Amino acid sequence: MFGDTQLWCCQVCGRLVQQSITCPVCQAINYCGQSHRQRHWRDCHSDECTRMKQQMMRRHDLGDFPFHYTQQTVQQVANAESTYSNLDITTSIFNTQMQASVPPHLTCWQDYYSMKNLSHDDPVALLLDMPMSLLWAVQQARAVFQQCDLSSNYIVIHYLGAQKELHQLPVFQSLLDTMPGSVHIHFFGPDMPDELDGLSRRVSVQQGNSASWLCADTTALVAEAGSSSAAAATHVLVQQQVAFLGSMQSEACSAAASTSHCHVVPHTAGGVQQEAPMLGGAAAQADMARETYQVPTLQLTFHKGLYHDVIARPNCEIASADLVFGANAGLAAYPSWVPTLQLLSHEGSPPAVFTDYCEEAAVQGMRVMQAVVEGPMLWMPVGINPFRKPLSCQSRDNNLPSFSNAFMFGMAPQAVL
Repeated sequence: MFGDTQLWCCQVCGRLVQQSITCPVCQAINYCGQSHRQRHWRDCHSDECTRMKQQMMRRHDLGDFPFHYTQQTVQQVANAESTYSNLDITTSIFNTQMQASVPPHLTCWQDYYSMKNLSHDDPVALLLDMPMSLLWAVQQARAVFQQCDLSSNYIVIHYLGAQKELHQLPVFQSLLDTMPGSVHIHFFGPDMPDELDGLSRRVSVQQGNSASWLCADTTALVAEAGSSSAAAATHVLVQQQVAFLGSMQSEACSAAASTSHCHVVPHTAGGVQQEAPMLGGAAAQADMARETYQVPTLQLTFHKGLYHDVIARPNCEIASADLVFGANAGLAAYPSWVPTLQLLSHEGSPPAVFTDYCEEAAVQGMRVMQAVVEGPMLWMPVGINPFRKPLSCQSRDNNLPSFSNAFMFGMAPQAVL
């Protein structure tokens, strides 16, 4: 439902209609009339119809959550913000004590709620799908690419295409509860606000025991998690995140903040793969990281620009990643992903894991990866992410079951083993 009126978008012409017809076989695609349905069948849908029919049959599995409120949230909705407004979003998750010991292996929302002793009425999962999907990506990459070093007590993540995440930065502190050690997340994205570009901040477990870090208004976080904010609201959210970062410890005067890992990511200059200069040997930098993070610590660093462009900058000194992650990436929808994927296929690059809203987008994203990467690769097949957001989001031109971070897939250069 879109407001009080059901509006659908024709897959072929894009026209909005109140009454649409769907493919009679898969029921997945919407059209304004029979002529466009027949045209789409001839053009491409005949090749994808059977696959989409199978995807539609997984709607029940995707909507299966342990929460009491999901009877409402898993219905296909266009206005996620109105759905949020009917829920009692609490901050209980942020006020609970941080874990002092190594957290258990978490495999689903039920595990997380049990660990935090949360009621199934608490809809905090609506806020935490980004950090928990990142946790699942680390665990899956460790399992699929078995000999990749993702088990240390200090992990560096390159987080690509950051956008809505920048309005929800406080929720990433939940990683201090769920990761066995310290985490340094480098956020990359062309939509990075100028106020964040170049900042590097960190918070430790001791600091996290207080709920004072939750600077951003919870209602604003919830609204942004479900839908795009207007320009004015976005500006307010950015300012709140800057305030949150200001409450974290500054790393501006510490060389270890951005380079305390073994080596930097390979980058290209003039079409030739190079390696940015290192600030010390691998052993020295590893020791520096251990000294810097004597207690579990979350560090956030921000870089404005497309990943491959940032890495290619002269004298790039960004710490190398243990994992590259892109949430709701849309690899098939944005051609700007191609040079990034090619960069990540080079020998010595870390595993790269992506998510997308629906299974078809993930399937097409996997096809893009397989078409553009170079060299022998290992693949993480498309699979359901147990930490997807428990809120359905409807597309107007199709009826495929869709949730934020619903499906996960990935790759790693074979030489990494």
